[in-house]
Amino acid sequence: MIIDVHPEALLELQEAAKYYESKSTNLGVEFLDEFEACTRRIKESPTRFALVNAKTRCCSMFRFPFGIYYRLSENHARIILIRHRSRDPKYGMDRT
Repeated sequence: MIIDVHPEALLELQEAAKYYESKSTNLGVEFLDEFEACTRRIKESPTRFALVNAKTRCCSMFRFPFGIYYRLSENHARIILIRHRSRDPKYGMDRT
């Protein structure tokens, strides 16, 4: 399983990590570690996570209030969005 990250999702990841690092030393690193754990779970079992619409699934982080939204195609997962749970549910869902 190949995983790639949409450029806007990558920016969201970096911004969230920077925010957490500003709150506490190493918290940004822990956020990135949690993201990596999510990508491992997606690789291991890509259809395990609930569909949020016809094409998109969401893997929730355990420690942080974020969802990792992704779409599957043959042997490929594209992370389209890294969204805080308090954001508008429609935010970012139009990405490809």
